[in-house]
Amino acid sequence: MTSPVHRPAPGLGSPGPGAVVSAPFAWPAEVDAELTRVGRRWAQLDLARAAGSALAVHALASRYADLVHPDHPLPDLGPAVVVDQLRVVTYDALATDALDPALAAADLATLRRSLP
Repeated sequence: MTSPVHRPAPGLGSPGPGAVVSAPFAWPAEVDAELTRVGRRWAQLDLARAAGSALAVHALASRYADLVHPDHPLPDLGPAVVVDQLRVVTYDALATDALDPALAAADLATLRRSLP
């Protein structure tokens, strides 16, 4: 039996002629470790405690987002997704060299230690 053929949806295939394709960005290990720790700690919080700490997480995420997209404020989507937002904007800031990995790891460790 042959496997099915998977084709990308229209517009989602490989880049067209002349497109610049860069190598995928690799997370610095220390940042990945701290983001994982923040995520694990966040998952342990009940909603009330998470809601009380969401502002601090969003503030750090906003700071990182401003490094890459200063004209686009990071929306406050609430405690359910704020750690995911932090992960995405941290990736963006590191991938564009707008954020030093050692500083990011230190910021994330400080944030994690501040969580209840």
